[in-house]
Amino acid sequence: MEYPIPVISVKGLCDVEISLDQVTVSNKRRRLDTLEYSFEKFEGVPFECFRIESYLGEDYFNAQTSMEELWTKMEKSQETSLGFSFLFGFDTDADALYQFAKLLRREGLFY
Repeated sequence: MEYPIPVISVKGLCDVEISLDQVTVSNKRRRLDTLEYSFEKFEGVPFECFRIESYLGEDYFNAQTSMEELWTKMEKSQETSLGFSFLFGFDTDADALYQFAKLLRREGLFY
């Protein structure tokens, strides 16, 4: 059984996935650029980090892991790029998502 959800693709930047209870903004970043990256500009926005090339493996970061675990997993990884999903409530204002997409572009995240 499949439950397709609406996905808005913003070419070169992100996918916006709209589910029943949340909006997810997905994209990626080069792993080597991310090793030295501070996620402070995304403070307050829950996110997950996952493998792209071997996406069936364990997530690098989610609500159950620490930032230290993320750094360790990124350092050991052989992935070229890492996937990121930023999680928003379903009631998030459209302008807030637009401003967040602009932040993603400034910070070097892409799709």
